[in-house]
Amino acid sequence: MQPWIVLAVLAAVSDTTGALHQKTLERLERKPALAGRTVPIARFHVAVDWRPFGSVEEAAGAEAAIDWFDATRQGVARQAACTLSFAALELRQYLARMGQRQSSPIRVPGGEGDGLAITTLGRLTSEQLARMPAGIVEMLRGGPERFAVVPFEDGSRMTVMMVGSDRIGALYAVYDFLERQGVRFIGLGESEEVVPQRTDLLIPAAYSRKPGFGLRSLYGYRKNRGTEPFFSWMAKNKLNAWGADDLLPGMRKRGFKLYGGNHWVQPEAGIRGNVCLSDEPQTETFVRNVVNLLADGIYKDLDILEYLPADWGVRCEEDNKFGSPTDRDVLLVHRLRKAIRAASEAGRLRRDVQVFFYAYFDTVSPPTRPLPPDFDYQRTSVGFYAMRCFNHAINDPSCNEAFVAYIKRAGGEFAVSRPVNAQLNAYLRLWTGGKTPWKGRVGYGDYYSMARLFQIPNPLMNIIAADIPYAHKLGVWDARYMHPTTSDWGTKTLTNYQFAKMLWDPNLDVPALLAEYFRLRYGAAAQPVCDFYFRLERAMANIMWLKGDFVDRFDRVHKMKDTLFIWDHLHLEPYQPAINDGVDLEESVTEMQRCRELLGRALASAQDEAAQRRIREDDTWFQYSSNTIHFYYHMAKTYTRWVAGDRPGAVRSFAEAEKHATLLRAQTLPILVQGVHQPNQADGLEAARLMPAYEHFKKEFGGTQ
Repeated sequence: MQPWIVLAVLAAVSDTTGALHQKTLERLERKPALAGRTVPIARFHVAVDWRPFGSVEEAAGAEAAIDWFDATRQGVARQAACTLSFAALELRQYLARMGQRQSSPIRVPGGEGDGLAITTLGRLTSEQLARMPAGIVEMLRGGPERFAVVPFEDGSRMTVMMVGSDRIGALYAVYDFLERQGVRFIGLGESEEVVPQRTDLLIPAAYSRKPGFGLRSLYGYRKNRGTEPFFSWMAKNKLNAWGADDLLPGMRKRGFKLYGGNHWVQPEAGIRGNVCLSDEPQTETFVRNVVNLLADGIYKDLDILEYLPADWGVRCEEDNKFGSPTDRDVLLVHRLRKAIRAASEAGRLRRDVQVFFYAYFDTVSPPTRPLPPDFDYQRTSVGFYAMRCFNHAINDPSCNEAFVAYIKRAGGEFAVSRPVNAQLNAYLRLWTGGKTPWKGRVGYGDYYSMARLFQIPNPLMNIIAADIPYAHKLGVWDARYMHPTTSDWGTKTLTNYQFAKMLWDPNLDVPALLAEYFRLRYGAAAQPVCDFYFRLERAMANIMWLKGDFVDRFDRVHKMKDTLFIWDHLHLEPYQPAINDGVDLEESVTEMQRCRELLGRALASAQDEAAQRRIREDDTWFQYSSNTIHFYYHMAKTYTRWVAGDRPGAVRSFAEAEKHATLLRAQTLPILVQGVHQPNQADGLEAARLMPAYEHFKKEFGGTQ
């Protein structure tokens, strides 16, 4: 592309889609060269110590036969041999795919010839350790899951050491070394990976890496929906935890921690409603039953137990003496941790399970009272969850208009104000700032694909690029999002890929990452697809408001002729307040029209079948977004015209809404019903969450000509 064309494109998008879009377009024209000394692949063999197993294949396949909670020397050796051998087979497979040759035998370390050796710091010989750069050794000793790649040469012989601080670090070293060769693990399965054809390996100078966040995870909720391609993708992109209640094959050898429980801990433990601390027999029963569940019940495989009461659940009045809802949860998880530790020491539990509780809804603020002197900060952490606005970054002070939630209880229904970004950020800074009674680790969770969104495509390039470095700067230890699917990603592929990459390296070059993503996946169509994604991100920026406050209010006022649009963030027509400005419905519709044009250009530009297939897949999901936004827009126009006394106009608007309702009914993509905790929706129309208002309008206007 000529420079003047690039400048013209930038001028066309700069007013609406932001600096990240501009920088990504600039980087699209720069294809970075892979750096390193080149050595023929054929010279190398893969080397790994598979003892105490009889072969590398036996060790790599032994996951089900290994006790992954065995902390003895022999147990740890078996665990390491399994993961290291699995890493060796992975490396050999990709070398064969790159070099288009048959796989070579894997050898034990120390043999003749050039080797790609996979090991851990603890398995290095004294001679090897002495040859490792001192700074790299010191870094590896600093924590888990770190790794280094260090080339050694002895005359004409070369050994590339891939060394982990532990078995997982060694696995990451292999995947990182492959990425240095140009391999990219972008999506699910081999067809969504990039494996360049080459006969030489690039041998980099010695380097080391460590994770940006301690826990890097995705959260699926309750039943484990993971698949082999999904777990493979997670490990290759250095994610290390998955949220579900049960274990599946492929998780342990890849080093995944399993965490679960969530809202269901209390009912699983036989408690209806929230635990009442003032009721000592009930509290003791709850704690005892949870330990039993961890020992041999539904939570027998968990590494981390989540405790979360019901959202805005009824708290025992008698518990007011214990302080705020957060104070009470802290006391309860303290009891849990003490019981878990005691059960572990007594041999009732074979591992000392960590406990994780939530800063969420009525516990969004830190504790107000001192924690018990023996509170276990080492194995207890808090997760701050942000049900937030996607128009703005989490730390944007111009986003301070609260959401409204309607809570149903026995006495009726009442509205509560739910904080958005500015307020959420203030609470997050309190949790991480060290100036409250809480002195422990803090996690950050987001809802990029929360249940009520029903997997609607909403790219989040700008949001992730802003929020992840910010959370890391605050000292957040754990980052995750809810609720990803484990297949059929479509436009979600970029969200998942960018999120994973930034959890490992919060300060990576995001424009370069995005430009490479579009170039590798879409080839000659990269630029229009890039424009499409950024336009779609803008079009869907208000989706949390639309799927939350908008649909709730619409269903409340659809018979009342009351004001529908009461927010600064969201109006029917363009509205630009000084603060709390969001993408209004008419603006979203305009962006959807631009997206449609860009997809047409992209498909016409695509020069290979894989790019065309991906564009068509993006288009399938885009139709779901587009029909939903158009449906909301025309439903809102129907209502506002009806309120204004323009019945003919309302009839015309509802006819347009009906067209998109019909299209949404036909959208029964499997992704809409994939295992989230809200009731499954039959189709895109139900997922729009406007059925009462829609049915009312259908009776009111549907038969009018």
